[in-house]
Order: sequence, then C-alpha cells, then structure tokens
Amino acid sequence: MLGAAAAVAPARFVRFSEARPILTELAGTLPPELNTLTPAQMATAWPGWIERHDREVRARLEQGDEDTIVNWMLFGTSFTSRPRAVLGAVESDAAAAPSVYGPGGQRRTARASIRASWTCDSTRCMA
Repeated sequence: MLGAAAAVAPARFVRFSEARPILTELAGTLPPELNTLTPAQMATAWPGWIERHDREVRARLEQGDEDTIVNWMLFGTSFTSRPRAVLGAVESDAAAAPSVYGPGGQRRTARASIRASWTCDSTRCMA
C-alpha cells in the first residue's frame, strides 16, 4: 500500500484544456469574471482565476473553522474543562466581540483566546 501512495501525482489546479468542456456547457452561467470572456481570453485568464478562486475558498473554510471553534467555546460544555466563554464584551478594536477570561482574569476576544490557548492542526483542536 505504501508503494501506491508514493506513485500518486502531486495536487495541481485543473488545466483550462480539462475544464473547457464544462465551461462551454455552462456558458452564460459562469462566474462574472469568466462569463463575458471569449474562449481565447478565458484560456489566458484561467490560471489566475482558478488560483484566486482556490484562495477564496480556502479562506472561507478557514473562517468557518474558526467560527466553529468559537461556537464550541460559547456553547460547548462537555469536551473541555476550560470555562465557558462570555458573550458581549466590547473591546476597543472589536466591538461586541465574544470574549473569554484569560489568565489573571483579563477579558480578551474569543478568537484571541483560541489562538493563545488552543493547538489546532488540520484534523483537530485541543486545549
């Protein structure tokens, strides 16, 4: 099984030549940045567009991960011995941000608390 894993090609973006049949079929309903381009213009714009789109999707996923952890901190009680977060603190740079009590009893935003006290990798977060 290990030999099979070594033979897998590295990940890459879909090439325009591979996406062209789908893009042709979806003409008129493509994202606005692509919808008005000719096929030649689209072929030129494709590498930049697919890379930007990938970054945007990954940023949304990362934000969703952080939102999930904040929700766990605010509403979860069975998975940690840490105190529950307190909602409603207003800090100078983050109006109405959820807050938690940090070491020494100071308040800080839930996101700052996550970054300071939780260790996260691609599969899980641990306090």
